[in-house]
Amino acid sequence: MERTIIIQTKDKIGTEVFLQGWVHSIRLLGKIAFLILRDRSGLLQVVIEDKDMLNSIKDLQVGSVLEISGSVSASEKTELGVEVLASKLVVINKVTDAWPVEINKPTLKANLDTILDNRALTLRHEIAAAIFRIQGTMAQTYREYMINEGFVEFFGPAMIASSSEGGAEIFKMNYFGKEATLAQSNQLYKQMMVGVYERVFGMAKWFRAENSNTRRHLTEGMQYEFELGFIKDLDDILVHLEAVLREMLAKVEEKNTRDVELLKSHGYSLVRFPESTVRFPKYKFTDAIKIFAERTGQDTTGWDDLTTEAERELCEYARERYATDFIFVTNYPKGKFYAYKDENGVFQNFDLLCRDAEIVSGGRRVDNYDSLIERIKAEGMDPAAFSEYLSIFKFGMPPHGGFGLGFERFTMLALGLENIREASLFPSDTKRVASQSLGVQATTGADSIQKSIKQLFVEAGLEFQVLKHEATPTSEDAARVRGLSAETGVKALILKNKKTGENVLINIPAHKKLNIKKFLSIYEITNPGAKVEFEKPEVIKEKYGLIVGGVPPFGEVFGIKTYADSEVFLPKVVAFNNAEQTESLITSGSALEQVLDAVEGDFID
Repeated sequence: MERTIIIQTKDKIGTEVFLQGWVHSIRLLGKIAFLILRDRSGLLQVVIEDKDMLNSIKDLQVGSVLEISGSVSASEKTELGVEVLASKLVVINKVTDAWPVEINKPTLKANLDTILDNRALTLRHEIAAAIFRIQGTMAQTYREYMINEGFVEFFGPAMIASSSEGGAEIFKMNYFGKEATLAQSNQLYKQMMVGVYERVFGMAKWFRAENSNTRRHLTEGMQYEFELGFIKDLDDILVHLEAVLREMLAKVEEKNTRDVELLKSHGYSLVRFPESTVRFPKYKFTDAIKIFAERTGQDTTGWDDLTTEAERELCEYARERYATDFIFVTNYPKGKFYAYKDENGVFQNFDLLCRDAEIVSGGRRVDNYDSLIERIKAEGMDPAAFSEYLSIFKFGMPPHGGFGLGFERFTMLALGLENIREASLFPSDTKRVASQSLGVQATTGADSIQKSIKQLFVEAGLEFQVLKHEATPTSEDAARVRGLSAETGVKALILKNKKTGENVLINIPAHKKLNIKKFLSIYEITNPGAKVEFEKPEVIKEKYGLIVGGVPPFGEVFGIKTYADSEVFLPKVVAFNNAEQTESLITSGSALEQVLDAVEGDFID
């Protein structure tokens, strides 16, 4: 008999079927057992009454591989509407060990580190499986759209002889006694391919040596690549980007209905588009920062990029005014060396923001050889390192441009996931390679955290002061040695989800108390039924290299989601212990709000 997959059984009532799959769960009830079988298409209830079969399954653990024959009957008590009465059962491979995590529960009751430590197993959980089925549909749809529009797929290199974009975030390697690097992007190579095919696309690996452990950052990822020749202006690129994003999500809703409903039942949600006949909202950079300044009262003089806070605020503006999670920002005052400037000296570049973060960067490229030489030199780089790339401009390149769409980041934001690692099959970051722990906490510990926080302020061009002092274990001690009022202090508290073990960080004014009920009213939106408690000091020390009283407000820097009471940002001067009880960082409330990636709310008495 040919194998029947589980989803097909609903059309085979009254017939005999042959099934293969994994044990998802077993309920033994004396002379009867209810076994849930899992295969690639879903879950099915199998009823077992035969004594020998009952004996054969009584010691089986989740994951045991079975073959089952039986008759299909209707059942109002099962999600699929059918069940199978087993007439034959064969154990192909028996699992007897206890699992490190329970993958057959509605939610994985484990923290993210545990989930990633056991990634090969936790991917079998139905939520994880749904995420990556959806991601697969997105990738397939992207490919189909591009091919239908006359684009040719290319496959660029992962190892290159020099940096593809410049900068310090490069993984260097010994290549037969010479130096090579892992590619930051396939930018230069897809431009080369425009000279061959005119229209090209790809899905390429990138590697970034960023010492960052935020919920948005990885050291290895994928990118949807796109490059288009003979463009007239920036909009030639944007129309394709809008169209392919709509197509990707429409296909997910069509092909992954069960996966989408499953995610929605656990608090996730798909992004919102404008109506089909309406373009994505689009603002020039100068207009975008005016909107931000008007909404927040902050001074944006001298800005040449958007802060994290500005990205969040603009996305909120798009949701309020246009009922969409997307907004374009164009014509930034700075750009990569290959970014094109028009006759007025304005960069023809853009970012697409989605759900509070940038997911796409792109624009028109320089297509003139002499101009590129000048731009490369202006960036302090050697044109000789780009000789192959530069050669294409000596031998004819059309006006062209394109974009890079973050593969994992788009999955994360499109589905409303908490952490980009949930959208990467085997994520690499500062603590892991292909999900496996390096055995060290590379971005935890006071020194590393201090440097990372200071760098956030430096990169945003915001002022701050560092104060060294005696140990200040309490908020009162800190206010005294800083010579500031208690109202200026920020108290950072680490809590633990009692169900999953996941940590969260909550920032409140130092002179106030946390109201757990108020916090749970927000936290339970994505963590239904959650209960929390304060994390033990010894655990905080072991996991993050921090001591209570020295925890800084930037949970994202050491890998945990951050919440902040809105009152934290009100004072003109704010101060917090910066990863040690003997160092304070002093800045303004508005500056802290700009660089802190936190969910804001009312969390105090």
